[in-house]
Parts: sequence; structure tokens; C-alpha cells
Amino acid sequence: MPARYIDSERVPFFVLPAPRLGQVEVGDIVVGQLTLGARTQIAYGIVADTGPFNQIGEGSIAFNQKLLARSDLIMNLRALESVDIDLGRLERQEGQQGTLAILVLGGTKQLLGGNYSRETIERVGREAFARWSGAAGGTRRLNACIAQATTNPH
Repeated sequence: MPARYIDSERVPFFVLPAPRLGQVEVGDIVVGQLTLGARTQIAYGIVADTGPFNQIGEGSIAFNQKLLARSDLIMNLRALESVDIDLGRLERQEGQQGTLAILVLGGTKQLLGGNYSRETIERVGREAFARWSGAAGGTRRLNACIAQATTNPH
């Protein structure tokens, strides 16, 4: 049975609340952006699983470690809990405001060609994110989406 599961410590992935959301499905590229104060970290992953419809998903250990700019080994429950991205806790620890954004690029599953290695996900994710960003380049378009979502939450 374990051969059916993706290794959360090795593969950066995210869990969506439904098997399909519009053009988004399991296998598509996910871009995570964690900003705390002036520091921003980007992580690339895939949609690897689905969960309850009324609850937004979670990131794998590898995905969260990338967002937190950490690479320590997870040896116990305390270490595992330390890579849980609780924005309120992070803001209190850092003494700065933060945002966590998750962008799923629908229709990108086929770009991976069935290769879900960390290196392939990173390369394909960067390329797909650059295409999505377009002329704005970098994270400008994503930041504009975040700004719009936070000023108009409904």
C-alpha cells in the first residue's frame, strides 16, 4: 500500500478541497508564496490529493519547508509541527504582517509528463509561473491578485 502514496518529505505538493475545481485538477502545478514583512519565499509543487470540500488543503512537508526556507530533517513530532504554516503564529514570532497565497495553474498536469521529481516540479513550475506572470514578470501579477483579494474578500 505505501507505494501508492507520495512522499511528503521529498515531493512538494498541495491538497485541494475537491477532485476538480474548474480547470484545476490533481497533477496540476501549484505555486505558493509566503511573505513575512519584506521577505518573500516561493515554492513550486503539484496538486497531489483532495480533501473535504469545505476546507482548503494543506502543503506537504517539502512544500512547507520550501516556503519557510528550511531544509532540516523531520525527526520528531515537534520538528513536524514546526513546518506547519500557521500564519498567525509566524506573524507573532517575526513581529511582522504576513500573507500566504496559493496559485494553482490549471491545465499544467501534462507539462510534467508523469515525472513528479522535485527537480522536474521546480523546473516546470518556474516555467509555467513565468508564462502565467506574462509581461508583468516575477511576482507582480500574483501580488496584484493578492491585493485585490484582500481588499475585496467577497
